[in-house]
Amino acid sequence: MLFLRNNFFSFVCIFCLAACQMPTDKQDDARTLTPDDFQAVRESQISRNRDFLKKERESIEQYIADRNWEMERTGNGLYYQLDKKTGGQKPDFKSEVAVIVVSYLLDGTLIHPKDSSALRVSVGTDTRFEIGFHEGLQLMEEGSSAKFILPSHLAHGLAGDLGTVPPMSALVYEVSLIQIFK
Repeated sequence: MLFLRNNFFSFVCIFCLAACQMPTDKQDDARTLTPDDFQAVRESQISRNRDFLKKERESIEQYIADRNWEMERTGNGLYYQLDKKTGGQKPDFKSEVAVIVVSYLLDGTLIHPKDSSALRVSVGTDTRFEIGFHEGLQLMEEGSSAKFILPSHLAHGLAGDLGTVPPMSALVYEVSLIQIFK
């Protein structure tokens, strides 16, 4: 039995090595890419990205119009609406805050259900939340509430969250900033 197992193992190893050396049709068709080829690919990717960003922006703006929201847009592309202003203190980067959050996709799929208990968040460093969420928090005042729409590049980007959030998806947040901890 040991003899058969050793021979089988040897046969598999030799077969694999031989297969690695065998030319394929794809290898015969291979060619060296020139700088012009790389430039063409680069330009094509840039064009596709611009098209995607334009379509995403149009869908976000249509979403806003359908709800009669009056949102502003930051230089990074975050859409926000401060619903309740208090004149209170604004959190800084690394401030510890208590927030109540609900988030969903533009199609209404719930991501973070509303919970009556506040979450403690470190602004700008808490990895449970996206970069756009942290940007929006810094626009708020203690005791205020707001809506954010994070385009995909400020949310989970190309990969999504590998769970609930699909790749290249915008997120909607409704946030109440309950407290800034000193």
